[in-house]
Amino acid sequence: MKSLLLILAFLLLTVAVVFGQDKKSRKEAKKEKQRQEYMETKMLLDSGAFSFTATWATTQKGRRINLIGNSNQLTLEDTLTSAYLPYFGVVQMYDMSGEGGINFEGTAQDLKIEHNDKKMRSMVSFEVKSSTGNEVYQCQFTINSNSSAALSVRSSARNQISYDGTIAPLPDEKKK
Repeated sequence: MKSLLLILAFLLLTVAVVFGQDKKSRKEAKKEKQRQEYMETKMLLDSGAFSFTATWATTQKGRRINLIGNSNQLTLEDTLTSAYLPYFGVVQMYDMSGEGGINFEGTAQDLKIEHNDKKMRSMVSFEVKSSTGNEVYQCQFTINSNSSAALSVRSSARNQISYDGTIAPLPDEKKK
């Protein structure tokens, strides 16, 4: 009976050690995958050519709007940028051009790309004028290692709005 108890205790201890090592290796594999995704995202941002597609919009008052199925995109190629993003919020000065949403196409001014390797997070910021030239938008991205991104847009004529979505490489036909 004692020998059976010893064998059972030994087997339980062996199983516990094996599962403990497996948990540790899964954790290390997850960290390595996250590091790899961060390096890929970092290379994409450093290439200067990517697109952002929003899935959620958050108004200044905290209202969240699902954007899946709505056309919206912001592209950045070198310093040329264009965007059509829906806008939900208060407009202080209405632009009589009839364009709705946040629309711009032009050169990104003060473009900055910063990487925080410790937190595996990147920041991209720039300013751009609206398509009509009546508004100036300040855009700031916070990009995580898995290509998920948060975009905050401040305007000279509207309340701030934030978008959650993902970044991706530009399609081949859009690249120069």
